[in-house]
Amino acid sequence: MYRILLLVVLGCTFLTPGIGYAESEKIPAGTVLQDFFNLVQSGQGDEAEKLVLIQTPDQERAVKEFIKFAITFFSGERITNTVLETFESGSYAVCAIVQISSNKPDMHEIEKAFLMLDGEYWRLLPQPQDHRSSLNNLAPEDLAAFDPLEKQFLEFKARDKELRAPNKEQ
Repeated sequence: MYRILLLVVLGCTFLTPGIGYAESEKIPAGTVLQDFFNLVQSGQGDEAEKLVLIQTPDQERAVKEFIKFAITFFSGERITNTVLETFESGSYAVCAIVQISSNKPDMHEIEKAFLMLDGEYWRLLPQPQDHRSSLNNLAPEDLAAFDPLEKQFLEFKARDKELRAPNKEQ
């Protein structure tokens, strides 16, 4: 259900307000995403939860459950993730993340994560890999605003796949 479990960034400092940056600084969406994964990996579930856009009790329950599972999952897993690109328009962002497992370093996967501005701060959606999930409870105009960003992500992912494909002429 939550493929985003595979998205953990190792070795980054925490830069999100309240955990590193001054309140007045605008933090990039990709940095917030990396901070979320660092917090999950280090077992700081309460801090990670602050980086998710939670507006309903159902979202809060789902996010708490997800973070608890992720902390347990990553207590023994070594996956390095890097935000490769962020597609942003106004209050909406989609980050492209490459995932590399220490068990299979030649294999990688590019995943996406959706974020929205909440006031001045980027927050992950409660179901961050699927903006259309009913759990996110987004208005039709929010859904529509994410669509072109998701298209940009898919084009980026296709280009990456082409670049990594074995050369057929050799």
